[in-house]
Amino acid sequence: MNWTPSDDSFSYNFTLRDDLRGILNDAHVPTKREVLKVVMSLFDPLGLISHSLVHGKVIIQGTWAAGTGWDVPISESLFQKWRQWVALFPELGKLKIPRCYFSPFPANFHDMHVHCFVDASDVAYSCAVYFRLVHNDSVQVVLVGAKSKVAPLKTLSTPRLELKAAVLGVRFLAAILEYHTLSVSQRFFWSDSTTVLAWIRSDHRRFHKFVSVRVGEILTLSDPQEWRWVKSKLNVSDDATKWKKGPTLESNCPWFEGPDFLRDIEESWPKQSIVTTTHEEVRSVQVHCNPEPLIDYSRFSHWSKLQRTTTYVIRFIDGLCRSNVGRSLQKGILTQAELSRAEIVLWKLAQMESFPEERTILEKTKGFPEAKHSVA
Repeated sequence: MNWTPSDDSFSYNFTLRDDLRGILNDAHVPTKREVLKVVMSLFDPLGLISHSLVHGKVIIQGTWAAGTGWDVPISESLFQKWRQWVALFPELGKLKIPRCYFSPFPANFHDMHVHCFVDASDVAYSCAVYFRLVHNDSVQVVLVGAKSKVAPLKTLSTPRLELKAAVLGVRFLAAILEYHTLSVSQRFFWSDSTTVLAWIRSDHRRFHKFVSVRVGEILTLSDPQEWRWVKSKLNVSDDATKWKKGPTLESNCPWFEGPDFLRDIEESWPKQSIVTTTHEEVRSVQVHCNPEPLIDYSRFSHWSKLQRTTTYVIRFIDGLCRSNVGRSLQKGILTQAELSRAEIVLWKLAQMESFPEERTILEKTKGFPEAKHSVA
C-alpha cells in the first residue's frame, strides 16, 4: 500500500517480487505453501479492498478442507478460482483512493451519518462502514473501512453467519468512532437478513446461547432502532461474501462510494415492515406440571377392593403380554403372590404422587448422599 503525496491518495503496488513471479504464472499450479505466501504478502490495513482480498483466504481455507499437503499442488477447482483471483491484481494496482474523506472538508455541515452494511454467505462474512455528509444540499458518501472474514470450516446456518457479520459490524463501527473526532449525529446498521433483525428486536433470552450471547453484544453496542433492512442487491457488503465474476474495481463503484440510495433523501431509503418474531433458534421450554393421579382412590371404600381391582388390572396387562408370545393366559381366583404384587404397585404409585421431588433425588443418587459429590 502506497501514499502518493502529489494527489494525496492511497494506491496499491502489485509489482511482483522475483520469488512470486513464477507462482503467479498462468500455467503454474501453485502448492498450498505458495498460495499462503502470496496471500500473506498482501497488506491492506484499512480493509479498503477486502472485498477482493478475502477470496484469497477462501482459497487457503479450501486447501485445508481438502487436506492438501504443504508442497502438493492445489486441486483443479481451486486452481480456477486462483487464476480468477490473481487476475484482479493488475486492476487493483490502478486504484487511487483519496486519503481524506472529504476534500476540502466543509467548515459548517448540516449533518453527518455513519452507515454500516453487513452480509454473509456460506464462504465469508463482512462489514463495510461509510460516512454520509450533507452540506449545502449536496450529499457525499465515502468508504471509511471494511472487514471480511472467511466462514468457519464447521458448517453454520446462514442466519448464524449473518449474525456473526452483525457482531463484526458493531465492533468495527465502535472502533472507528473511537478513533475519529468527527461529530456523528446518527448511526445506521443495514442487513438483508430478516431473521437477524427479528433476533435483535425481540427478547434475545428466548434463543439458544449462540444467538443470545451475540445478540446481547449487539444490543450493548447499538440500539434496535438503528438497524434497518436492505435488499441484497443494494447491500454493498455482498461484494465481499460471494465469489461471482469478481468485484467491481472502479473508484466510483458502490463499494467505494456507497449505494446510490444514500444520496437520496431518507424517506426514499429501503423500508420493510418491522419483524419482531422468529421461530429460528428458539430455545425449547420445559413445563413441569403435577400429573393427575393414575387411580381415583375416592371410588373405593375398602383397601381390599382397591387391591383386588388393581390385581385384575395387572393380570389383564400380563395377559396381553402373554398372548403376544404365545403363552397361555392366567385364569382362576387371585393368588396371594398377585395380591402382594398389586400392593407394592399401589405403594409405589402413592410415593410417586406424594413425594415426586424426593423420588427423583433418590433415583439420581441411588440412595447414597455422597453420590452427588462423586466425579463421573
